[in-house]
Amino acid sequence: MLLASLCLVGSAHATTLPVEPYAQYDAQSTCSPAAKKGTVALGRYLVRTYGGRFGRIGEPCTGRSVSEHKEGRAFDWMVSSRRKAQRARAYQFLRAAFATGPSGQPAELARRMGIMYVIFNDHIYASYDHFAPRPYRSEGCASLRKCSATLRHLNHVHISLTRAGAAASTSWYVGRVPGAVYVPPAPDPVVPPAGPGPYGGDPSNPWHH
Repeated sequence: MLLASLCLVGSAHATTLPVEPYAQYDAQSTCSPAAKKGTVALGRYLVRTYGGRFGRIGEPCTGRSVSEHKEGRAFDWMVSSRRKAQRARAYQFLRAAFATGPSGQPAELARRMGIMYVIFNDHIYASYDHFAPRPYRSEGCASLRKCSATLRHLNHVHISLTRAGAAASTSWYVGRVPGAVYVPPAPDPVVPPAGPGPYGGDPSNPWHH
């Protein structure tokens, strides 16, 4: 079983590799819901380091909605914004992910992890917006007041990975995931996309785990 077989070990080697550019939005386009090894590795790291529960990765390819869960490259980290301690843990990770890293690059950890976007507590943090927080409302909700805790991402943190991150081929996974093969990033695109992404609407050292 993939969850049981992944053994994450620390490696300082990842920080000597180039930092990946900010990822552009690359929507789900195929049906491949099996959990990808990078997605599992990131989920295990979050639960082990910050607590919370391991939520879903894959979902059935039914309906017309676009979701990286259908490609096994989205993870729901089960922490609640309505519980003070859990909310603090979620924001602790977000601060670490978006902070300037050892190389001097902003959002270094998130970029090395291959994070494409994060949704939590009515906000989206997208790589293609340099992870600046933006208000978020699901297309399935006429208003936040009538929206469920799940669709508002109050009861979990949704993390969508790039295809490279899900495949454990970005720099953070080197030395952490058995068989991970680093693939050098392509040059940073000059023109970012205009849209916010798929949904419309607007404690430890992480480098050595």
